[in-house]
Amino acid sequence: MKGFQFRLERLLRLRAQAEQARARELMSAGQTEEERRLAVNRANGQLDTLSLQMQESTGKVASAGILINLGLTVHAATTAIAHAEKSHAEATTALEVEQGKFLEARKERRIVERLRELRHAAWHTETGRAEQRDMDEIALQRHSTGGQT
Repeated sequence: MKGFQFRLERLLRLRAQAEQARARELMSAGQTEEERRLAVNRANGQLDTLSLQMQESTGKVASAGILINLGLTVHAATTAIAHAEKSHAEATTALEVEQGKFLEARKERRIVERLRELRHAAWHTETGRAEQRDMDEIALQRHSTGGQT
């Protein structure tokens, strides 16, 4: 008997490679999302630090220039937070898109893999039947010749 041969083996390898590429893209998108989330946390931390500094200076006499600079600093910090949150939202969306693409690639590979498994099982069954036919034929020949070979 000849061995099992799956004619779509090349397609299965291509689907596996596509799945691996999607996994790398998903990992990259996950890292980007993590970096952007940390940037949001840093920006919030800077605003918290600025808030603490403002609380410490409450009740002290400050010049108009210091107050203007403080207002500009607060504005810059809030703008940085807004930018970081927008960037994080975009990264989260990109991560979700990559997850969808990865799941689709996994599904496509799994379909071909399942087809391979089914065809292998069918081949195995057919091989068993062919071997049984051969054995039955040999037994019939031995029986009809009286056990002489």
